[in-house]
Amino acid sequence: MPPLKPNYADNTIVNLIQSIYEKFGLSSNLKNTMGLRIFKNNQEQLKDRIILIVVDGAGDSFYKRYKEELGLNDWYLGHIHSVYPSTTASSITSILTGLTPLEHGIPGWNTYFKDISSVVNILPFKQRFSYNNNKMKETIPDHYIHFSNAAGELSKQMLSLQPNYLSETIYSKHLSKFAIRQSYRNYREFSNLLESFITGCRSKNFAYAYIPTIDSLSHKHGQESKQVFEEAQVIGKTIRNLMKIAELHNATIIVTADHGFVSNSKKNTITTRNHPDFQRMLALPLCGEPRTAFAYVNPDDKKNFQDYIKTFLSDEITIKDPLAMIDEGWFGVGNAHPDLVSRLGDFVLCMNDNHSIFDVLENETLPKLKGIHGGWHPDEIKVPIFMTRF
Repeated sequence: MPPLKPNYADNTIVNLIQSIYEKFGLSSNLKNTMGLRIFKNNQEQLKDRIILIVVDGAGDSFYKRYKEELGLNDWYLGHIHSVYPSTTASSITSILTGLTPLEHGIPGWNTYFKDISSVVNILPFKQRFSYNNNKMKETIPDHYIHFSNAAGELSKQMLSLQPNYLSETIYSKHLSKFAIRQSYRNYREFSNLLESFITGCRSKNFAYAYIPTIDSLSHKHGQESKQVFEEAQVIGKTIRNLMKIAELHNATIIVTADHGFVSNSKKNTITTRNHPDFQRMLALPLCGEPRTAFAYVNPDDKKNFQDYIKTFLSDEITIKDPLAMIDEGWFGVGNAHPDLVSRLGDFVLCMNDNHSIFDVLENETLPKLKGIHGGWHPDEIKVPIFMTRF
């Protein structure tokens, strides 16, 4: 299936956030980004109190597979696009900064930070690999991740609701800025907290609520599994009840996802250990994602590296120049983060079809993933959007 480039002009999760900024009258530095196209005929549905629920990994193909279990058809507006790469590290950062990956500068789970010569697992903000054994900072420096002007202002009006094991992580605290952070242990607590937000005092007007379970279950069991089927039923019931409460109290709930999924199997998985000549040419372990990897290659090996892929891995990998991908608009529009180019490596390895690539370090084990994401397949890029109706 041909790759799908996100339409950053008016049809991505970044445009969704832009529409929320506009509703609250917040100034934005997103010069090349408009509000969400699908809202042009639904702008009156955005009330003075808005709840954005992000269901990690629940792409549009997930919605179509589990329409009956979710029971959200009455609120379905259609599909929009995630960002590229279609991964939580990039997309949730886009939602909470209001910027495209081009602008905020986080292109994947494993990101190379040149000032500390380290590869960092970005969401837990832990070091994966370092040349100099540099210690990680206990807070994230502001220059690592850029924010839109409006993101900080919106966070002053925001409730951030995440599972209890995520709400106080370094990354969550950094992206939440001035928000009130609350956590939940189960869906009953999730529902109670959001119901209180909908019906309670007016000190905050915007809530961001994050549900991670579809993503984690899809990685482990696949999106067609019994486990995902059962979770879809529970999430559907939870959201349906909240939608009805919101409509009774003149509040808007928007539900979307950060990305979708494709299936993964052992036969579609490339490991660099099985390609020692490929691995020998790498100056760093592969960064980014298993579906969009950033290759840092020894200077003398760049031509040989390209030749190797074209000779042995051309069916699995499309090798791209990162500067060309920036010019083509894959990472977004706007002013590029000054460190983005250094975070994309010498080559971008874009995985074709359902293929993935893993560069496993000595202290790591190859993950057995039945579902995967982070690439340019339409099933990874397309995400559904639901909204209360009045």
